[in-house]
Amino acid sequence: MALGDISYGPDLPDEHSLRLLHSVDRKRVIMLGVGNGSAAEHFTRAGAFVVGIDPDAAVIEAAREHAAEAELRVEYRVGDFADLAFLRADSIDSAFSAWSLGAVADIDRLFRQVHRVLVPDAPFVFSCPHPLAL
Repeated sequence: MALGDISYGPDLPDEHSLRLLHSVDRKRVIMLGVGNGSAAEHFTRAGAFVVGIDPDAAVIEAAREHAAEAELRVEYRVGDFADLAFLRADSIDSAFSAWSLGAVADIDRLFRQVHRVLVPDAPFVFSCPHPLAL
């Protein structure tokens, strides 16, 4: 599986078309919103160490089961996307979120926390639903 298979959301181009992500081999990637775990699988198979966060415990449990079935090591946490106190500053190489930030109440706090944990010049690649598309 390649990073090109990562989806940015319904009816959106995938990573193969957009090429927003760089190599994640031996890099730490944080995922805000884990969905069914397929993006974490793509990152892990590309060599990344993945930390996935989602506020929904059922989503996290399903993603854990998916990772176990695929025999992949992914760290999953139930929590608020902006609650990144468990991560040191400058400790994450890439941040990724597909279609998950639209319901975040304090987006400023989220961006501050992601900025804090990312190493300098690291990408935060995300997509959000457009209000007219809902």
